[in-house]
Amino acid sequence: MLKELKEKSAKQTRAAVIICVIISAALLAFVWFTGFHVLLNGKVNLYDLKDDEIGTKQQYVKAEIYAVMDYYAYTTEDGETKEKEYIIPVGENSYMGLVARYDNMNKCDELVEETTEYLNGESEGILEPLRVKGTILPMSEDSLKYYRQYYADLGWSEEELEAFLPYYLKIDYIGSYEAGFLYFVCVLAAVPILIAIWKIVKNSKGGYYSMVTDYCKKAHNYDQAMAELERFYQATAPVYGFRISRDFFMAPCGVKTIFFESRELLWTYLVTTTHRTNGIKTGTTYSIKLNLRDGKSYDISLTKSQVEELLQVIARRLPYVFVGYDKELEKAYKKSPGRQELSAAADRRMAEMNMAEGGMPEINMPEMNMPGMNMQ
Repeated sequence: MLKELKEKSAKQTRAAVIICVIISAALLAFVWFTGFHVLLNGKVNLYDLKDDEIGTKQQYVKAEIYAVMDYYAYTTEDGETKEKEYIIPVGENSYMGLVARYDNMNKCDELVEETTEYLNGESEGILEPLRVKGTILPMSEDSLKYYRQYYADLGWSEEELEAFLPYYLKIDYIGSYEAGFLYFVCVLAAVPILIAIWKIVKNSKGGYYSMVTDYCKKAHNYDQAMAELERFYQATAPVYGFRISRDFFMAPCGVKTIFFESRELLWTYLVTTTHRTNGIKTGTTYSIKLNLRDGKSYDISLTKSQVEELLQVIARRLPYVFVGYDKELEKAYKKSPGRQELSAAADRRMAEMNMAEGGMPEINMPEMNMPGMNMQ
């Protein structure tokens, strides 16, 4: 029995592990092809690049920027400037864009003022540069439009405009995305792997059928209890994976196997869930609800016909169990005193069943002294 349960859980675990690995691989592939591949060439100093080397490919660079000429575009959100695009000198005699956000944007604004003062002879130079790293990328269509418009408004000639390269350095970018975002995706990619490892370890330690082994461990004699469960397992034909006898109840719940003594089952019914998207019905799913005496509940997904057949099996084999949904039962079950009343009623039904001779007599639900309930 345990070997078979372990094999079943292992099969489902393998499927889950494969899915986790695929998800993780997809996330890492995204990180690699959109960003991290630019790190293969190492971190180049921006001012070591010649004019014809800038923008030939995505380049991850570092730079100490001493001069910032001006900004030609900015982005706002909710009335607040979030990003600015500046102009910096590069190469032998060229210029390109620089995209800055947050604190870097403030530093660039300071450098614009300091650069202007230096060019006007009002200061001796810039003492503190802006130290950055990021990726050189082709300008977006909008950025290129504002970039060219800026110089057109200054009256620069076409020949002079050739010095302004259609690229910008995006600070703190690795490839096409911000470094922080790519690092977050890397961390996210680790989560499925950790889940896969956890599932493998849990399955190897029998965690998915621990309800079975825990029952035997709590018994007076472990081997005797295990032998009894083995007889139950072999003698009870499964109904959609459910094994139900007067003594024990075993059922698949995802990768896990749930198990308890049948007398612990108090109430069961069909659950119908309607799924909607934007108010439009997109589907309906069904499950069987198993409510135990201690307040624990299990919701196991099946088809509607499967649930209905299982409810018939439970009603036939465990006639003391309350079958079918009822609002009054739900109110009673949610509270400990109510569960105790329901348990007492189930015990009386069980006693009548055990005392019956010549088969299972028809048993009516006994009257329970509970406020707002009158069940016969």
